[in-house]
Amino acid sequence: RLSGPWQQVMQRAAQSPDRYRLNVTDRDDLNACGPAGRLIAVTADSARTLPPPQLEAVLAHELGHRLGWRAIPAFVHTHLTWPSRLLWWVLRSLWEPVVPMWKRAVEWHRPIGFLLVFLLAALASAVSVVAAVPAAATYVVRLVTRPLAVHSDFQADAFAVHLGLGLALLAALDHRIEATPADAELPLPLVRRAERLRRDMM
Repeated sequence: RLSGPWQQVMQRAAQSPDRYRLNVTDRDDLNACGPAGRLIAVTADSARTLPPPQLEAVLAHELGHRLGWRAIPAFVHTHLTWPSRLLWWVLRSLWEPVVPMWKRAVEWHRPIGFLLVFLLAALASAVSVVAAVPAAATYVVRLVTRPLAVHSDFQADAFAVHLGLGLALLAALDHRIEATPADAELPLPLVRRAERLRRDMM
């Protein structure tokens, strides 16, 4: 499924297919963050479900991320998202039980209850001291790189438009937006990209 669209993208971009290597990631998103080096990432869901013209447009978008410095902000932002969320989740998980345990210890009126609260608070404090600096650092870097990552997505879309694949990319975006379940939130990044694409092609 990838071979034909990939060859077409390489011809349109006047690039050698041997210069890059395709990497399929097991995700349900439309786009994948381009990894470092000469790898072009495409999600398994896109590879399975998109018709060839739309798949070609998505591949062109991912290729656009590889040109110049545009892949760096998206790469940094994406790869810091998971450790940042994990660190904040650990901190919240450690501190959330402290207040309920304190209330229960007061109800029990027994030393063992207060001892457990003290031990949990001490553990949470120790972990917070160790994790606070990396958690804050990753959070700040995510905030700084987010606008640059969004801008790099717009630039990659513009590259697909330059290759004559704007309408196919817009169709892929609209299809993914329309496929969002009724009880789920709209994927706002995709909505903004679709709106910008429509403006650029008018």
